[in-house]
Amino acid sequence: MLRKWTCTGSLVAGPEPHSSAMPPQKPVGVVFVTVGTTRFDALIAAMLEPGTLDALVGIGTSLLVLQHGHGPAPTDGDRARCRARGVTLECFAFEPNIAQRIRDAGLVVSHGGAGSLMEALALRRRVVAVVNRRLMHDHQSELAAALHAARHLVATDVGGLATALSTAVTAKFVPLPERDAGVLPAVLAQEAAWWT
Repeated sequence: MLRKWTCTGSLVAGPEPHSSAMPPQKPVGVVFVTVGTTRFDALIAAMLEPGTLDALVGIGTSLLVLQHGHGPAPTDGDRARCRARGVTLECFAFEPNIAQRIRDAGLVVSHGGAGSLMEALALRRRVVAVVNRRLMHDHQSELAAALHAARHLVATDVGGLATALSTAVTAKFVPLPERDAGVLPAVLAQEAAWWT
């Protein structure tokens, strides 16, 4: 059984990077943020905070693409704050297929849902998983923690986002195996147990 993971605004401590890991990448260029089919207003708001925008500039972001789902779209003021830092802001609620958006990104910032995380990892993108603590049973935490511990991504909550962005571009990630016979099935089985 996996241990319960708690994240209090800082990154989860994980094992040391592996020598066969993906090399660090910098500058990022495009950052794609997805909330999936849910509503995660706190993530969208955090991405547009001055400290996070400064972190985005620090990692070489030129285009920030926000998929805000059912939440409100960024305002003209948000666009102006991005423009003032040399970052172009694009946003949309939903698209039928976000695979191309993920492929175009140097870094993906995703809610902690299994579908979005696995799609980004399968496409070999650098990923920051942001756990939505307001969901029932805090079910995203265990998957994010397991993938973080396996060095597939950086896991955080909204409070640790700016630090996680910087960490994600210098970390040596281990690509997700074609078929992960260990961590993912165990976590998904546990999650399915919550709903039965």
